[in-house]
Amino acid sequence: MTSRNNGSYRKNRKVILERNFLSNHGTYVCEYCGKRDLVKAENGHPNALTIDHFIPLDKGGTNGKSNLLVTCWSCNVVKAKHHPFTIAGSNDLLTFKRVWHSWLERFQNRG
Repeated sequence: MTSRNNGSYRKNRKVILERNFLSNHGTYVCEYCGKRDLVKAENGHPNALTIDHFIPLDKGGTNGKSNLLVTCWSCNVVKAKHHPFTIAGSNDLLTFKRVWHSWLERFQNRG
Protein backbone atom coordinates (compact mmCIF):
# COMPACT_ATOMS: atom_id res chain seq x y z
CA MET A 1 0.00 0.00 0.00
CA THR A 2 1.23 3.51 -0.76
CA SER A 3 2.15 5.60 2.25
CA ARG A 4 0.15 8.73 2.79
CA ASN A 5 3.17 10.53 4.25
CA ASN A 6 5.55 10.14 1.34
CA GLY A 7 7.07 13.03 -0.61
CA SER A 8 4.68 12.80 -3.56
CA TYR A 9 1.66 13.19 -1.28
CA ARG A 10 3.06 16.35 0.34
CA LYS A 11 4.11 17.84 -3.00
CA ASN A 12 0.79 17.05 -4.72
CA ARG A 13 -1.21 18.22 -1.68
CA LYS A 14 0.40 21.65 -2.05
CA VAL A 15 -0.44 21.75 -5.78
CA ILE A 16 -4.05 20.72 -5.13
CA LEU A 17 -4.49 23.38 -2.43
CA GLU A 18 -3.03 26.11 -4.67
CA ARG A 19 -5.20 25.07 -7.63
CA ASN A 20 -8.39 25.09 -5.53
CA PHE A 21 -7.55 28.44 -3.89
CA LEU A 22 -6.72 30.18 -7.16
CA SER A 23 -9.63 28.77 -9.15
CA ASN A 24 -12.08 29.86 -6.43
CA HIS A 25 -10.90 33.46 -6.24
CA GLY A 26 -8.95 33.31 -3.01
CA THR A 27 -10.97 30.87 -0.95
CA TYR A 28 -10.96 27.10 -0.45
CA VAL A 29 -14.10 25.28 -1.64
CA CYS A 30 -15.14 21.68 -0.92
CA GLU A 31 -15.03 19.76 -4.19
CA TYR A 32 -17.91 17.53 -3.05
CA CYS A 33 -20.56 19.79 -1.51
CA GLY A 34 -19.37 23.25 -2.62
CA LYS A 35 -18.99 24.64 0.90
CA ARG A 36 -16.92 27.83 0.67
CA ASP A 37 -14.36 29.51 2.92
CA LEU A 38 -12.74 26.34 4.22
CA VAL A 39 -10.00 27.03 6.75
CA LYS A 40 -6.90 25.27 7.95
CA ALA A 41 -8.29 24.23 11.33
CA GLU A 42 -8.53 21.23 13.60
CA ASN A 43 -10.48 18.28 12.24
CA GLY A 44 -13.98 18.41 13.60
CA HIS A 45 -14.34 22.12 12.86
CA PRO A 46 -17.26 22.36 10.40
CA ASN A 47 -15.21 24.38 7.90
CA ALA A 48 -11.94 22.50 8.38
CA LEU A 49 -10.07 21.98 5.14
CA THR A 50 -8.99 18.40 4.41
CA ILE A 51 -7.46 16.55 1.49
CA ASP A 52 -9.34 13.44 0.42
CA HIS A 53 -8.10 10.58 -1.71
CA PHE A 54 -11.00 10.32 -4.17
CA ILE A 55 -10.22 6.63 -4.60
CA PRO A 56 -8.85 5.49 -1.22
CA LEU A 57 -5.30 4.17 -1.09
CA ASP A 58 -6.49 0.78 0.12
CA LYS A 59 -8.88 0.56 -2.86
CA GLY A 60 -6.13 1.16 -5.43
CA GLY A 61 -5.93 4.96 -5.33
CA THR A 62 -2.69 6.90 -5.50
CA ASN A 63 -1.17 10.06 -4.09
CA GLY A 64 -1.30 11.58 -7.58
CA LYS A 65 -2.78 15.01 -8.22
CA SER A 66 -5.72 13.54 -10.11
CA ASN A 67 -6.77 11.51 -7.04
CA LEU A 68 -6.55 14.26 -4.40
CA LEU A 69 -9.44 16.63 -3.69
CA VAL A 70 -9.93 19.56 -1.35
CA THR A 71 -12.88 18.71 0.89
CA CYS A 72 -14.56 19.95 4.02
CA TRP A 73 -14.16 17.81 7.12
CA SER A 74 -17.82 16.75 7.06
CA CYS A 75 -17.67 15.32 3.53
CA ASN A 76 -14.36 13.59 4.17
CA VAL A 77 -15.73 11.88 7.28
CA VAL A 78 -18.94 10.77 5.56
CA LYS A 79 -17.11 9.35 2.54
CA ALA A 80 -14.48 7.70 4.77
CA LYS A 81 -12.79 4.84 2.91
CA HIS A 82 -15.67 4.14 0.53
CA HIS A 83 -14.85 3.81 -3.13
CA PRO A 84 -16.75 6.71 -4.73
CA PHE A 85 -18.06 4.75 -7.70
CA THR A 86 -19.45 2.09 -5.40
CA ILE A 87 -21.40 4.83 -3.66
CA ALA A 88 -22.63 6.38 -6.89
CA GLY A 89 -22.94 3.22 -8.96
CA SER A 90 -21.27 4.99 -11.86
CA ASN A 91 -17.82 5.74 -13.20
CA ASP A 92 -18.87 9.31 -13.97
CA LEU A 93 -17.62 12.03 -11.60
CA LEU A 94 -20.63 14.30 -12.22
CA THR A 95 -23.04 11.47 -11.36
CA PHE A 96 -20.99 10.79 -8.26
CA LYS A 97 -21.24 14.43 -7.16
CA ARG A 98 -25.04 14.47 -7.60
CA VAL A 99 -25.40 11.25 -5.61
CA TRP A 100 -22.92 12.56 -3.06
CA HIS A 101 -25.02 15.68 -2.41
CA SER A 102 -28.15 13.66 -1.70
CA TRP A 103 -26.19 11.17 0.42
CA LEU A 104 -24.64 13.98 2.43
CA GLU A 105 -28.07 15.57 3.02
CA ARG A 106 -29.46 12.28 4.32
CA PHE A 107 -26.44 11.84 6.58
CA GLN A 108 -26.67 15.36 7.99
CA ASN A 109 -30.44 15.10 8.57
CA ARG A 110 -30.24 11.89 10.57
CA GLY A 111 -31.20 12.60 14.10
